[in-house]
Amino acid sequence: MYDVIIPARDEERTVAQVVLAAMQARGVSNVIVVDDHSADGTAQAARDAGARVIGSGGRHDKALALATGVAASTARTIVFFDADITGVRPEHIEALAEPVLQGYSMCAGLVDYGPRNAVYLRLPPISGMRAIRREIFDSIPERKLDRYNIEALLNSTVVRNNMRSAIRVLSGTTHRSKVAKRGWRTGLLQHARMVRQLISCYGLSVIRNYVGYIRRRDVLVPTRKGTSAVVADLPDW
Repeated sequence: MYDVIIPARDEERTVAQVVLAAMQARGVSNVIVVDDHSADGTAQAARDAGARVIGSGGRHDKALALATGVAASTARTIVFFDADITGVRPEHIEALAEPVLQGYSMCAGLVDYGPRNAVYLRLPPISGMRAIRREIFDSIPERKLDRYNIEALLNSTVVRNNMRSAIRVLSGTTHRSKVAKRGWRTGLLQHARMVRQLISCYGLSVIRNYVGYIRRRDVLVPTRKGTSAVVADLPDW
């Protein structure tokens, strides 16, 4: 019923776990790993875990890696999932796909930050884990695809078209930091570059869309086996 697309660059240590969870999720048709010019064994690890592995049409560009994966898929519902997430279980994949299959335009997933979840659930999601209807991604002009801004573009497309979206915490998941992957010096530099671009995504257009997003998004219960109920929106501060 849906395809899972996993962009990956130098994620040999974690990509297989994500692929295996996706392969075991109910309703999955294809698991596609887009290798963004990795210098390690990411592609082979993903292939050994059962994924279809293709090379990215861009270079070190997440948005173009996602576009490459979408172009290789014919599914109407697509789940994007980052390759550097740990603690991934099949129900995490299902919990993103199910709301979209039932009528939502998009369902974003948050890494489990514990008490900080209450804060992040009130912000437009910049998470790399989300399910969307294919036409939402296809409606974004190729010239606008640029690295990490893809998440903000997806958010604004949903708001601009007055679509209903959802968000939920993927309980038990963690994110392997750039420092852990590449050491303090390189990791901090790459993290700073990413943060700078993400901040630029929260420009005036995103602020204008914020109210529209909050009004038309539902907070779903955190992932647990056998649950997908919608819970009330968080109260205003």
